[in-house]
Amino acid sequence: MMISALLFLASCGKEEGDSVAEPNPMFGNITDPAWSVSTDYDYTTSMTAVIDVDLQGGDSLWTIDTADRVAAFVGDECVGLVAPSGTLFFLFIVPPQHAEDGNLITLRYYSSYYHNIFHSDDVFPFVNGSQQGTASNPLRVGFSEENKQQ
Repeated sequence: MMISALLFLASCGKEEGDSVAEPNPMFGNITDPAWSVSTDYDYTTSMTAVIDVDLQGGDSLWTIDTADRVAAFVGDECVGLVAPSGTLFFLFIVPPQHAEDGNLITLRYYSSYYHNIFHSDDVFPFVNGSQQGTASNPLRVGFSEENKQQ
């Protein structure tokens, strides 16, 4: 009797035509991005931004974590880097001396949950002394699976 029960259970495996769940493409293998802001020059300009990350396509378990990061870039140069304060990121942007008003700032978000870096389609111009968003009305920036690090 015991042998027939074991044989029955063994035959309850995957049958032809059964579907297998695809792995979530949002997950990566990045443990910590090597972002840093250069300190090799005097900062003569700055800008701040209060950012609310909108990770489109994230699953129900994803939340902002203290190990997450948002970084601002002018081209490939990191000009601002911050960890979250609660659910918001208070980003101080300090571009190099050669940066001018109007240089485009792009944002990248590292999710420690997904172990991946997501790029935003949203860009905004650098304006010396300006502030983008406030704690009560943050700049909502969209990041999505389509723009993850390759």
